[in-house]
Amino acid sequence: MLAAVLLVHVVLVVAGASISHGFAALVTKWAGAITFGSSDLFTMGNEALAALVNEGLAAVLWLVIGALLTNLISRIALPVGQRRGWYRRDRQVVIRR
Repeated sequence: MLAAVLLVHVVLVVAGASISHGFAALVTKWAGAITFGSSDLFTMGNEALAALVNEGLAAVLWLVIGALLTNLISRIALPVGQRRGWYRRDRQVVIRR
């Protein structure tokens, strides 16, 4: 969800949307709050490219955090019959005749 907000903000910046518009202002405010401080990490001459790189990095971090939390919750918090197992390679028994 948070990565989607960052994606929408990048699209608005690349498209040149007016920040004075209500929707664009709301998305800009939300994006500024969830970028992990990476909004000015890479400075470039082009504002659209800077937004793509900086907020793209934050979006990837949110996707990784979401995947890790989903994996952890599905292994620990679900009922026993629905839990995902910890992956380990099982030894296969080969029967020779």
